[in-house]
Amino acid sequence: MAARNTQKDTIMSEPAPEETVVKTADDAKELIKLADRVSRAFETTLQADESRLAVTHWAFLDLVATTEPIRPFSVAKKLGISRQNANNAIKKLSAQGLVTVIKDDEAARASYVSITEEGTATLERIAASLQTIAEGLNQELPKYRTSRTSKTLRALTKVLKPKKAPETETVPE
Repeated sequence: MAARNTQKDTIMSEPAPEETVVKTADDAKELIKLADRVSRAFETTLQADESRLAVTHWAFLDLVATTEPIRPFSVAKKLGISRQNANNAIKKLSAQGLVTVIKDDEAARASYVSITEEGTATLERIAASLQTIAEGLNQELPKYRTSRTSKTLRALTKVLKPKKAPETETVPE
């Protein structure tokens, strides 16, 4: 005879719903401080790697690896950084041998960025470090808490994202 799922079994296996995580301004401040600590811990992880990448450069390299070849402008747009910052990242990553710039034969000023073998190896080392962090989190936090934390941080990112100023129409005088 097959085992039957009863309501009691379901209730026992799922965590009870929690109250809202952020109720007050102090809760929001604490969450922001924790997010900052996580960010600094990630920066430390990146700095521990021989490439010593900044977070922006890691994100740049990761994007190039998944969408190569890609124009520098497209990277800047997808990462929400200026063209100048994108060009600076290209110079640094290129000097480290992590990306290569390919000139477009048809368009004189156009170029593409592509990841090198060393860039791929760097991403793999960082991914291994991140996997170690993920395994530690999985041991420390039940899955439902990790999921809620992730959702909370995404919501925080949306709330803190700078709003664009409304465009105003110019009226001729």
